Amino acid sequence: MEQSAARILDSLLRILTTLVTVLLVACRSVGCATFHEGAGRPHSATIIRFLKQDGPEVIRVSKSSEISRLEEFFPRYRRIPANSNDSATWSVAYEIYFNFHGNSLYVITDGQRWSNDHGDFGVHGDLTGFVSALISSEAKEK
Repeated sequence: MEQSAARILDSLLRILTTLVTVLLVACRSVGCATFHEGAGRPHSATIIRFLKQDGPEVIRVSKSSEISRLEEFFPRYRRIPANSNDSATWSVAYEIYFNFHGNSLYVITDGQRWSNDHGDFGVHGDLTGFVSALISSEAKEK
């Protein structure tokens, strides 16, 4: 009886392993939602701007309207796109962290293209102008 139970358990383990492998392959090929998909809105964002001469500059974004606008530059950034193995082969100008409660999700961009290490995608809008406006607004508040 113990051998029979052991064989059943072994068979179930093999089936489970196969099922997980199939799901991971399928998920990778179509691009599955991450935990961020249903995580609500980010409560803040952090932009790291890489300047050639002065080193990096950190910009913190906490106004919900500005966070929403920032998200619009990166459509579907909360999903893990899986249509390219060749990503971010260009100079990074910005690294942007969308901060959710307990986790963060980042994208890197040169202002024209963005990546989250799973493909390159076009930025929707004038990200560079938006960041410049944030910096001007921040300077006026000081």
